[in-house]
Amino acid sequence: MTASNNWIHDKTPSLTINDKLKQLLTIRHKLVLVQEHELERVKRERHKDRYAEYIEQLYIHYVINGLPKTYLMK
Repeated sequence: MTASNNWIHDKTPSLTINDKLKQLLTIRHKLVLVQEHELERVKRERHKDRYAEYIEQLYIHYVINGLPKTYLMK
């Protein structure tokens, strides 16, 4: 009998790219304006998997670590 892809076998649910994208867009007030615009553009894209690393980095920074906006200093 083969394992189905529809079931969670390892008991650790993982978020999809779309889930992380939606969660990032709900906290758009914490994002830098350029990041917000980029996520809006990615949301309209059909193939989001090429932006997975970018979304993952933002998700870790803002959601998991709870860090503030990043600013450039002179």
